[in-house]
Amino acid sequence: MLNTPLLNEGICFVITLNETLLIACGGIRNIYQHPENSKICIKVDLNSKGPAAGSTLAEARLFEKLMNQRGQKEFSAISNYRGSVETSLGFGATY
Repeated sequence: MLNTPLLNEGICFVITLNETLLIACGGIRNIYQHPENSKICIKVDLNSKGPAAGSTLAEARLFEKLMNQRGQKEFSAISNYRGSVETSLGFGATY
């Protein structure tokens, strides 16, 4: 599991996502507005099986690696990764 403060503290909750929060649909994942903070979006894979399954997790792991290697928390040229969350639709990465 990725370094998520709430999960590391033993606090785990699921963010409920629905169609009213949907911002965009892509070929391999959907993007939702965070239900409690409109400045944050959540990427979630469309399918849990198939060739694109796990794309969001793989991308989140890459951001975690960049943050750890470079000590960066902010990215000016690419999306500003904020961490991972569990959603009603599966693993989500926040930006």
